[in-house]
Amino acid sequence: MLHLAMKWLQNSTWLQHHLYMLTCCLFVLSCQERTDGIKPDISVLTESVYASVVVQPDSLYDVYASTQGLIERIFVEEGDDVIKGQLIAQVSSADPILRLEDVNLSLDLAEENLKGKANALTNMREEINLLQQQLLLDSLNYYRQNNLWKQGIGAKYELESKSLKYQSTRNQLSAARRNYEQMSLELENIYDKSKTALKMAKANLVDYDVSSLLSGRVYSLYKSAGEVISSQQPLVQIGSRDSFILEMMVDEVDIAAIEVGQSVLITLDAYKDTVFTAQVSRIYPKKNDLTQTFLIEGRFKSLPSKLYAGLSGEANIILQIRDQVLTIPIEYLSEDNQVMTKAGEITVQVGLRGFDKVEIISGIDSLTEIFKP
Repeated sequence: MLHLAMKWLQNSTWLQHHLYMLTCCLFVLSCQERTDGIKPDISVLTESVYASVVVQPDSLYDVYASTQGLIERIFVEEGDDVIKGQLIAQVSSADPILRLEDVNLSLDLAEENLKGKANALTNMREEINLLQQQLLLDSLNYYRQNNLWKQGIGAKYELESKSLKYQSTRNQLSAARRNYEQMSLELENIYDKSKTALKMAKANLVDYDVSSLLSGRVYSLYKSAGEVISSQQPLVQIGSRDSFILEMMVDEVDIAAIEVGQSVLITLDAYKDTVFTAQVSRIYPKKNDLTQTFLIEGRFKSLPSKLYAGLSGEANIILQIRDQVLTIPIEYLSEDNQVMTKAGEITVQVGLRGFDKVEIISGIDSLTEIFKP
């Protein structure tokens, strides 16, 4: 027991000695003055909203075939410059050719019925001529019998018979003329519709030649020759060759502060050491539910020497710029708006927040030395 007690006493003495040395070290360190202090600066402060950026060609659009078919040939490659109306590709299908043949047959039949030698109108005109001759004969018979009746010659039934024959022929002639006019109008309408259908069928053949709607550059090819394409599938993507827009994604908490015309500072990953200027040109009103952001478009004021579709980077949309502002670096401010001074932590009132600085409204002045927390 005595041996154990002596051993415990020796260990306690060793522990007390080391605690004493640690306390002395902490005391010495606390007495040393910090040398990393700075003082607030009077400077220009810029308030901005951050956004991610993607560069896209202006007027970028997908080119579609007018209907389903087989891609026979593609006349362009990615990176090619094209002009408005230039042939992009040819798509083939048997349907429009068969349709054109059918429409041609219908037009020939309609023309024959309207203008042919043995058409229905010719027969109807012959019938009208016969009725006109018959009406002339019946009218002569009727008026002759009527004159005899007035002279007391002949029977009454003979007069009535001639009168009925005359009225019947006149009615038949009127009906024949109406039928002729109606048939003529119908055949003319059928003929005109057939001509229109032929124009549409020929236009559908032209539609199988896919052309560019604007002058620009081919940025993407989605299909290859020999593939089947439908009217819902894009064939190529074409956009402006020299004009580019900036697509900026702004968080919904910042969108209310964005206005058309605001200046933008752009940094692109391809030009890390250069800042480009731009301007907000359009604000899309619908939020992207997937990213919880709004799409903002901008246009360059100062262009890079080379631009490519899809270049990415960062943007700072300038909200306001203030001069003669008391500022400190953001890293010297704690999350609960406190700064470390020689006298301890002090709560400050902050204002604008810039790229790397924050405005101090009250709590410290330009003579207060502060330290990193």
